[in-house]
Order: sequence, then structure tokens, then C-alpha cells
Amino acid sequence: MELDYFLEDSVPELIYGDMARLRQVLLNLIANAIKFTDQGGVYLIVSVKEEKDGEMALEFAVKDTGIGIASDKVDRLFQPFSQLDTSMTRKYGGTGLGLAICKTLVEMMGGQIYLDTTEQRGATFVFTIQAKRYVETELIQRNGEEKPTDVKNENKYPTVLIVDDHPINQKLMAIMLGKLGLLSDIAEDGQSALDMVNGSRYPYDYVFMDLQMPVMDGLECTRRIRESLSQSDQPIIIAMTANVMEGIQQRCITAGMDDYISKPVKMGNVKQKIAQFQKQRQMLDPGPSAMNQAN
Repeated sequence: MELDYFLEDSVPELIYGDMARLRQVLLNLIANAIKFTDQGGVYLIVSVKEEKDGEMALEFAVKDTGIGIASDKVDRLFQPFSQLDTSMTRKYGGTGLGLAICKTLVEMMGGQIYLDTTEQRGATFVFTIQAKRYVETELIQRNGEEKPTDVKNENKYPTVLIVDDHPINQKLMAIMLGKLGLLSDIAEDGQSALDMVNGSRYPYDYVFMDLQMPVMDGLECTRRIRESLSQSDQPIIIAMTANVMEGIQQRCITAGMDDYISKPVKMGNVKQKIAQFQKQRQMLDPGPSAMNQAN
């Protein structure tokens, strides 16, 4: 199982807030996510929801790929001592008190907590807190930022398009790409993606395409991209899908996609795919830098 965290670039290195309460909420939510997740991963995504005059609302999302929560039981989630399923108590333990405490602590920090019910797999708890930005003349650069040179593109313009209708998935994917040194644009459905691809002054090198979206799905969008662009402007299109049914890979290839990765998307898989296609492109077009090295 994978456990990782992702911070948007807008999140300050230091903030004024209630560290003890925040730590308790995060530990509780992450511990629950790990408890109910046998395969896949648990991910923490942190972003600035809004900011004005140094006052900000920070948003935290704890996303897992576990057993999920039935929609008819969501209303009971944050009630003290409310167990959703007695069979879960025997298998996983717990009294249900933890989420009620989280709700109380979050509200004490001026925020709200809820379960995102739009995900098809696992559970995503989202909460906000009120905090203040710490201002200093020289801020220390955040440690631990991973920007491997093997996948970095020297073009200063965005070369990656993320196509996904879910805001948290959009953030997670954009931050993953940012850690790999890549800038990205976001489209929330296939029609928007098609418009952006056709209207971009600089062709996208990669498109990470969700399959199930409103307005236009990923397969139809891919077919139209392949029809509308010249061969030299064609991007690498990689499907993102939680559907692991037999035949999905063939459907992606038939539509014109180059490859696919399973949801929830893991950073290691994203890095591997980009590095793989970067290597293929360098073999087809070595460029001046490779020619100089050869000389």
C-alpha cells in the first residue's frame, strides 16, 4: 500500500494555526484510511481554498482506495458512537467516536468537514481550517520537493494536459506532475480538452485522460484529437481509469490512446510512463543536445 502527501505550491511553508488540533484530525483520518485500505494507497492533498489579507482557508483531503462508504450511511458518519456496520466492528474495530471528535476539532478551527461522495472507489474526507500566513523576508525553500531531471521538459510552456472532472483528482495529478518538474493545464471534460488542444499555441506533449466524464468522455475526445491534429502535433495520450474490466485496454488503443494507468493514480506510475515516452521520443528525435554529446 502506498502512503504519500501532496502540497500545492500556494501552500505556505509556515502558518499560524492550532497545530495540536490539526495533528489530531489528520492522524485520526489517516489512521482510519489505512485501517480500511488493503490495496492501493492513502493520499493527503493540501491546498489553499481562499486567502485574503493574510487570512486563509486551508483545505485538506484524505483520499483512500479502501472499502468505501455506502451513500445511505453518510448522514451517520459524524455522530458519536454511531457504527455504520456491526460486521465492520468485528473486522476492523473502533467505536465511531473518532469522526465525531474530528468534526468538533475542525469546527473549533473555524472549518467544516465532509465526505466527498462523488468518488467511485474508496473514501475521500475533506476538511478546512482557518489559518494565517507566516510572513518573513526570506522564506526557506520547501524541502523534499522531487524534481527528477529524467522527465523534465525544457520548454517553458505547459506541455501536459490533465483531463478529469473531479477537483481533488485534478489537484492530486497537478501536484504529482509539479513534483516531476512539469507544468500542467486542466480540463474538466472531454469537450473542454478538445477545445484546449486545438486552440493551444504550443502543442501538448502529454494528455492524461480520464475515461468517464460528462459532456464528452475520454474515448470520444481521444478520437477527435487524433482526427483534428497533424501527425507532428499529436500528443501522447494516457488513459486514467478505475475500470479494470477485461477489454478496457483494447478500447483505449482502438480510440487512439498510447497507454493507460489505473486509478487511483500513483506518482511512481506517472513518472514511469513519462520517462518511458520521453526515452522513445529522444530515440526518434535526439535533438541538438544529444548530437553534441555524441560528438
